[in-house]
Amino acid sequence: MKFRKFINLLIVFIFVSGYLAPFLVHDVKAAPIDVNLVLEDVFWGTPPNNVQTVSPGDVNVPLTVIIHNNSSYTLRGVIGTLNLTYPFIDYKTESNQSRAEGQPIQAGDVFNQTGDILPSGSLSLTFYLNIHSDAVRGRYPLKLKVEYNVINNSLIFPGKTKIFTVDVIINNQPPEIYSINPSTGTVSLLVGESANFTVRAGDPDGDPVEIKWLFDNTQIGIGESIVIKANSSDIGSHTLEARVSDGNLTVSNTWTVVINRRIDTNITISTQYLFAGKKNKLLVNVTNNVWHGRVDITISVPQQIVLFNETTLTFYNVTENETISFRIVVFVPESLIGQTGGIGIGVSYKDENGNSYNENYNFGMVIRGVISIKVYGILVDPYPAKPGSQIS
Repeated sequence: MKFRKFINLLIVFIFVSGYLAPFLVHDVKAAPIDVNLVLEDVFWGTPPNNVQTVSPGDVNVPLTVIIHNNSSYTLRGVIGTLNLTYPFIDYKTESNQSRAEGQPIQAGDVFNQTGDILPSGSLSLTFYLNIHSDAVRGRYPLKLKVEYNVINNSLIFPGKTKIFTVDVIINNQPPEIYSINPSTGTVSLLVGESANFTVRAGDPDGDPVEIKWLFDNTQIGIGESIVIKANSSDIGSHTLEARVSDGNLTVSNTWTVVINRRIDTNITISTQYLFAGKKNKLLVNVTNNVWHGRVDITISVPQQIVLFNETTLTFYNVTENETISFRIVVFVPESLIGQTGGIGIGVSYKDENGNSYNENYNFGMVIRGVISIKVYGILVDPYPAKPGSQIS
């Protein structure tokens, strides 16, 4: 009976040992298995290829290290410890060490995910770091310790710790534009006028910067400022660009510069007076130095004054400096004698570049009364008047 119990216990022990064998770590005194691990890539971002750009002062930015398992072993429980130096610290602990768990790049059996690193597969270690605000561009070598376990014949053995030198790179930062003048994006100039454009810029890495000025993509100067003078040959819309370069990266600011002719509109009216109680006929002459094509004239008078014209007149094929003439007929009531009556004239037109203009003018005119004198019974003494005599 005792012998049968012993046999039964032995069978149970053998069965349990066989079932748990893959999950038992081999004797800790066994020599670690040396697995050939190869450093494949280091980049800012998350796997597999979500690369991002970092700058000094950034916090909680991911740094990913890709390691290739160049062996026939399966790895489990990979831990990476990155020893940090200035200008980096760990985001969570704010210490000089950052830890990450290895994640397989290859999916393996999609129905039985173990997190193991397959033979000839790769793993990623993603560390989350803060970068000091005064960091400068360059290459920063950091020490990475990789610890792992090795699955061999269903048994788990410790792997031989690996030490890598990881080059962490802070790339060149672009220059920065601190201020611009004028601050508006569009600047309008008349022919003969000038405008000064200024850019203040620098480089966060301390690199010298060069500022180039381009007018319609043609370089016209260098330095922090430039003067643009509006010439008649430049009438129209242009692009002025200031390009700031540190020799590698470039930033820019652009303005739209609109150059127009000086507008000279001249309007004359045949009289400065309006007479009450009668129709007043006025001759109006309008001249402009830029209009081109169609010109619309609008006429307006106060409510008490009656206008016998159309309120809108249109002229076609008008050329620059041509004079437009038209007549206005108005009636002024006698109740307005001694007052001032205004006549409004609006002028709408375009220049040869298609730019539209709308101008309004108001002419104040004194309203006078009319005095009629009739003389009766004129006598001349002496009559007839002789040469050399005085007469009354």
